[in-house]
Amino acid sequence: MALLTGGADKPYAFGLATALISRGMVMDLIGSDDLDCPEFHGRPRVRFLNLRGDQRSDASFVRKASRVLIYYTRLIRYAATAEPKIFHILWNNKFEFFDRTLLMLYYKLLRKRIVLTLHNVNAARRDSKDTRLNRLTLRIQYRLADRIFVHTESMKLELI
Repeated sequence: MALLTGGADKPYAFGLATALISRGMVMDLIGSDDLDCPEFHGRPRVRFLNLRGDQRSDASFVRKASRVLIYYTRLIRYAATAEPKIFHILWNNKFEFFDRTLLMLYYKLLRKRIVLTLHNVNAARRDSKDTRLNRLTLRIQYRLADRIFVHTESMKLELI
């Protein structure tokens, strides 16, 4: 399995990854400098891949733009050659519309099974920023996913 963390939210990613590892799961953990910790190195069932690198918020606009492009290039290359057949997407990346549609379709074309963890069914609606395009891309992502995990019963009902 490949756990695609989005590069942040260390407590959540760390907790899920260590729980899966303790259950015998073999995984590629895709992360960033923020998630790179000793617990993920030297373990026989986990391979930590720092495809994101530094994610400091005080970087220049040019540096931020280049690191996003570098990350997507690395991620696309990784997906094409990755052994894991299951991609668990913990968080979308910087360009959510791209991640929800073309990147998901790319994973499916590579015959990857996609597991998606939802932290919010539609965060834009919650934040009063929802659009038709947002809803369309969410619908596409949810339909392309093979399995979806939600945190609450109310989220499950909203998703249904």
